[in-house]
Amino acid sequence: MKFQEFVFKTTSICNLDCSYCYVFNQGDTSFKKDPPIISLDLVKISLQKINDYCISKEIDNIVIIFHGGEPLLAGKDFYTEFINLANTLLPHIEKYYNLQTNGTLLDKIWIEFLKNLNIHFGISLDGTEKATRNRIYRNNRLPAYNEIIRGIELVERPGILTVINIEEAPEILYAHYKSLKIASLDLLIPESTYEKRDIAIGKVGKWLSEMFEIWYKDNDKNKPRIRIFDIISSLFLGLDRGNEGLGRKFNRIVAIKTDGAIEVIDSLKICGDGFVKTGLNIVNNKFEDVAEHPLMKTFYYSHQDEVLCDKCQLCIAKEVCGGFHLATRYSTSNGFANPSVYCDDLIELFICIQNKIFTDLKDLKNIEVELLTIEDFA
Repeated sequence: MKFQEFVFKTTSICNLDCSYCYVFNQGDTSFKKDPPIISLDLVKISLQKINDYCISKEIDNIVIIFHGGEPLLAGKDFYTEFINLANTLLPHIEKYYNLQTNGTLLDKIWIEFLKNLNIHFGISLDGTEKATRNRIYRNNRLPAYNEIIRGIELVERPGILTVINIEEAPEILYAHYKSLKIASLDLLIPESTYEKRDIAIGKVGKWLSEMFEIWYKDNDKNKPRIRIFDIISSLFLGLDRGNEGLGRKFNRIVAIKTDGAIEVIDSLKICGDGFVKTGLNIVNNKFEDVAEHPLMKTFYYSHQDEVLCDKCQLCIAKEVCGGFHLATRYSTSNGFANPSVYCDDLIELFICIQNKIFTDLKDLKNIEVELLTIEDFA
């Protein structure tokens, strides 16, 4: 096992209260005991141990991801000191920095500050004002949409992360994001388990297929790149792609909380209160210790046959799907030995994308390709 993406939970606090948030509102209560902001002492220890780990594993590049809560609440001085420490303590490791913000605190000063530190950032938004009604301020319960849009409009060609709201028509969402001149869109299927079933189950496949058709037919050279479509198309074409949810790559991600706890990433918190806890801490443990934890092993190898259920192992789309997000396979009775609760939705989307790209390739290249049908998944 080799970890190459390190999520720093820089804050355990947020100025927004989003109903679907798996950090605060899906049953996990660990945030209540966590320090609001990770200390620079813990940052220093973490970076020292990351450097030692990279040397021992012969890793020459890593990704550091700043998450919260809302990471901008840590303040500018924190990030200045973090980058200085990283440059000092990881001198021979190439470092890429990403940050995910809700956008409400962004202004020209923050944007220039992050640019100068070479911290790339994405903004979370759920669509139009109507679709974003679940993003409200924690202190006064008022909608946050206008402030998020104000932040987005200050950024040139921003990247947006959206948890899909199936009540928002794909054509409306796409037109809205085109008007904001975004560069990229990360569409997230809502996290669900067999016990905590989102209303998107059984519907999001059709929604995504419609969105793909709209996006695919758009000939604008500046149209946004949509990550889920890009990855699925690339995988069908045999390219070496994948992420936490799709493909067959290892999940090389580990998270460090504000109290120094080393955990599996937040998306698995929907499985239960305290579910992602490993009992390990950056002060007393090394990343080699994390690799021995059963849940971390399951997450790391979640797209491999040893973790996939029998149905997934035999599926014709296994190389593309990889079983999908681990949390969506979870049930209290069977653990992760299930297909994703979104299995039927994914099949619908896979058929749509594979048929479209290979029909066009066949016309262009005069090649023979067998198109998928629903019977292939029976």
